[in-house]
Amino acid sequence: MKTFKLVDLRIQVFLLVGSVIMMLLFRTAEAIFLAPLIVGGWQVVSMLVHLFTRNIQKKSARLYYSFTTLGIIMVSLCFWIWPIEPSFIFAAILLFLSPFLALTYLSICYQEYETLHTQETSTL
Repeated sequence: MKTFKLVDLRIQVFLLVGSVIMMLLFRTAEAIFLAPLIVGGWQVVSMLVHLFTRNIQKKSARLYYSFTTLGIIMVSLCFWIWPIEPSFIFAAILLFLSPFLALTYLSICYQEYETLHTQETSTL
């Protein structure tokens, strides 16, 4: 599991840095909307892998993040199925909130990796 967490962290950092570079280089609406989708997409996959993997400590920060992400996905699906006026406001809020969510998830993953690394070195 430690190897997966390390690979996951590296991919997240690569995608975050790549997204920032893409937004700074292209400065288009497509780049601004695509970057959070790329990073968020990977983080949702990572979250699902962590959710369905056994022998992982279910820390409260990861659980809060998982429930928050699930809520965001459910509200997004509702607005996609029934498009109404507040959906644009919700999309705008998500556009500005997504960097904070991405950094929060990266921080959670880093803390879990450090905990595993510390436990491993203390048992040696």
